[in-house]
Formats: sequence, structure tokens, C-alpha cells
Amino acid sequence: MVMRKFSKIFLIVVASAAMFSFRMITDNWAAVSVDDMTKKIKEIEGFYKDNSAYTIKVTHASYKSYSATVAEEKSQGYFIKDAKNNYHSFAMGIHTVQNAKLKITVDSVNKSILINDPDKTYTKAVKTDDLSGYLKVCDQIKKIKGTNYDRFRFEFGKTQTFSAYEIWTGTDNRIEKLVMFFNAEFPSDPNEEKSAKTKPRAEIIFSDYKTTVKPVYKDHFDETKYITLKDGNYVASDKYKGCKVYDLRTKK
Repeated sequence: MVMRKFSKIFLIVVASAAMFSFRMITDNWAAVSVDDMTKKIKEIEGFYKDNSAYTIKVTHASYKSYSATVAEEKSQGYFIKDAKNNYHSFAMGIHTVQNAKLKITVDSVNKSILINDPDKTYTKAVKTDDLSGYLKVCDQIKKIKGTNYDRFRFEFGKTQTFSAYEIWTGTDNRIEKLVMFFNAEFPSDPNEEKSAKTKPRAEIIFSDYKTTVKPVYKDHFDETKYITLKDGNYVASDKYKGCKVYDLRTKK
């Protein structure tokens, strides 16, 4: 539960820009206090408040080990948001569309469409006291300052999902990369159970960030591309007619 809350901090402030390749850094880390990190996250939140509409290219990548340079899996996606907090994300083959009426998740692989009430929490800033509390679960918070980026590292104990979680930010406080170092170990060769164990790493890179665009509602946020009303119930549109629709709204 603590890790889910901690991760949510970065989902709230996420949306960002230019890509940095993963590399081993030999610079000295500097310790960061909870108070200073809280201020930094508030500055990151401020960037996205000032830029209420944007498009981003999003790259998900998974690696076999902490130091691996070649991704085992990689997928390209995007995140589009307008000034009215409508958004459309495409990540790992799944479309998520939210407007003022609905939140829709379209999984073409598993042939399913989930309909939920709009999630209005993703744009809300985390209260400073709550944020400080979440950060205190870290064993250590560290930072390296580069020429045009800052790299923050949050370290955790062995019982947590991650051994470390990193946020890379640009000089304008937008997030450029998230890196997750997992505590769990897996065989380096999935076909050989007795092969050496490694701990995986995952990255989410945000690039090609544009703030001057004005996303068109019909093109990006209109639910009728995916579902349509029939006899008072939502069914899949013709394009997605092979998908089963699950209406999970609290009020229908």
C-alpha cells in the first residue's frame, strides 16, 4: 500500500520530454532531505500546472538487470492532454481515454473495454504533509546534478517492491525519465531455472514534449470511437465490435 501511494506521487506529476539513455554514472551522489525533495516535487507539479495542454511520446522499456543496456522489451506510446483535463494515453497496447463523462480502457489484445467514472484525482496535487509522509518511507534520497538534468534517487528496503526509484528532470522541472529497480530476482535465462539470478529494471522515457498544440476533442477524447449507446447500454463500436464491454460506473 505504501509503495502504491508513493508511486502515485509521480503519476500525478508525470508528463515530460527529452530522452536520456541509461548509463552508469560515477559522479558523487549528494543527500537530499525530505523537505528539499518535497519542495522539488512541488516545483515539478508547478510545471504541469503552467502547461495544461501537451502531447508526449512515451517509451516503456524493461531490462534483464540493473546494468543491462539492451532492452528485453520496448514499446512506444503517447500521452495527450488538453486544457480541460481530458486525456488519451496509449501504452503497451492499451488505450485509456478520459473525458468529462467517462474513463474508457480499451485492450484490443484481450478484447475488452472497461468503462469507469472519470478519475478526477490524477490532476490533484499531493498535499505537502502527505507528500512528506510518503517520502519518509525511503531509506535514503539522493541527487546528481548534470549539465541539463537532475537525477533523483529514492532507495528502499528489501521488503519493498523497488530497491530504488529514480526521477530524471530537465532544467525546467519536467520529468524526462522514471527508472524502477526491482527487488525481486529472476533467472537470467527464463528457460533455465538454475541460471544465475538477476534483478530487473524498468524505464519510462518521456520525449518529444509539445505544449503549443491544441488537441482536437473528436480526434482524441471522444468515447464514440470505441463505444456507442444501444437501448440504453454501451456496446462496442463497429471498429471494436469484437471486444466485450464492461460498464463499471457507480452511476449509470
